[in-house]
Amino acid sequence: MAPSNQASVAGLPDINSILLPLSIIGFLLQWGTMLVQGSLTQYITVAWQGYFPSGTPVKNVWTGVFPLDLPLVILVAFFQSPAFWQMLWGFFGVASAVSTYTRLYIRHRLPNSPSIPFDQAQALPFTAVLQILLVPVVVAPYILGATLTQVAYGTVAYFLSPLIAGPFQDLISNLIARIGPIFANPVVLSYYIVGTFSAVVHWAVVLFTFRSPELDLFTLYVPNPSLVRRGSSTQISESGHHFIQYGYLFFNIAVLILGKCVFTLDKKVAGRAQANHPLLTVAAITLVGGPGAGMAWILSKRESTMATRAPVKDY
Repeated sequence: MAPSNQASVAGLPDINSILLPLSIIGFLLQWGTMLVQGSLTQYITVAWQGYFPSGTPVKNVWTGVFPLDLPLVILVAFFQSPAFWQMLWGFFGVASAVSTYTRLYIRHRLPNSPSIPFDQAQALPFTAVLQILLVPVVVAPYILGATLTQVAYGTVAYFLSPLIAGPFQDLISNLIARIGPIFANPVVLSYYIVGTFSAVVHWAVVLFTFRSPELDLFTLYVPNPSLVRRGSSTQISESGHHFIQYGYLFFNIAVLILGKCVFTLDKKVAGRAQANHPLLTVAAITLVGGPGAGMAWILSKRESTMATRAPVKDY
């Protein structure tokens, strides 16, 4: 195995020198600014006291176990109705997490392309659909004009949904093991499902922004720390907006880096230049459909060509 700070294929970027600092910077910008602005303290205070600065109560007991309830209430406070559209805009990734995932993907799956067990792969499209169907659990209460407490129930249910995904995936894979294959390329299909839904959400938020007299594309995408005023009635919603802006920015950067690595590797393995310009294509898809769609397209293209590629050394 080659040293982790070197590329195994000539021409690939040194991912440790790019993505590791990127994830650290993203973490510091998101959580560091929350701490400096006093917003993180305000979220913890809301979780502890059980009401917002405006006096609106928030349910702060969910399981009866304080170490579990505290982060849940902080998430509920973060994603309450004043910042609800921000959740729709940003729930596909955050600055440090996406950079870290991209780094791990490039280091481990991109060079060696380990196969997924047949039955688990066949179950992936169903799990992708399940994850999409869980989103209305959060969306519906808000759209229907539910109370903050009812919205909070939906938010908590959504954040606990990963506990459902694993058993559901195993259940479907066991059924498929008995009935045989359903999809020709289930992994690629799963990426298309998630990418399409991500693009739909992206455009829904953009259209919402155009219709809102208080928002525009500049305030939607460009982080502006001055909008978060300590002690103001809008501090919680504005800090949530600011937090997600950094996540969205770093998500876009990670997608472009992933695209560069994937298409550089494909070019080196194929031993010839590509007829088109895939990095420009992924940049266009990301610009139009959002970074979730861009990343899904990259990964789907990569998965669809894995069977015809000889493995190269991990790094």
